[in-house]
Amino acid sequence: CSSSEIPKDVDSMTPEELETAMQEEMNRNPPKQMTTEEQAQEMKTTSSLNDGKVLKAGIFEGRAHPSSGDIKIIEKDDDTYLIFDENFKTDAGPELHVILTEHNDPKNSRNLHEGEYVDLGVLKSTSGIQTYKVPKGKVGKFNTASVYCKPFKVIFGVAKLK
Repeated sequence: CSSSEIPKDVDSMTPEELETAMQEEMNRNPPKQMTTEEQAQEMKTTSSLNDGKVLKAGIFEGRAHPSSGDIKIIEKDDDTYLIFDENFKTDAGPELHVILTEHNDPKNSRNLHEGEYVDLGVLKSTSGIQTYKVPKGKVGKFNTASVYCKPFKVIFGVAKLK
């Protein structure tokens, strides 16, 4: 994502201006989608974690964009993973990240960054199975997982973790 081309005042943009700017950014830098090989690897990784202990689970709800699907946090062999189920789906967007946060129900960027949070990295795909490693000792603090467009400060979807 070329941050020099993204307006610095995204907070003051109208929804229409924001949508237009996001579309232009996606045209310049298309969202990542997994290759068939990457999808196969994600399925293999997820299968190897199926017998792990489920610590938390949730269902994605759309915020600024439709988002749906199940997620769970699994612990296995002293490691912790956030797993998106095969039914996960969200809209495409520029530089989407997976964020775990303390906030119980983030509605905006400010909420998302209140309290402790961790960026698990770029969303691997807008649909399907995917796995992200969670830092040790942090799971108990996090109440939600979000798909977040970093350059435009937009929450695409949120899953409350219970």
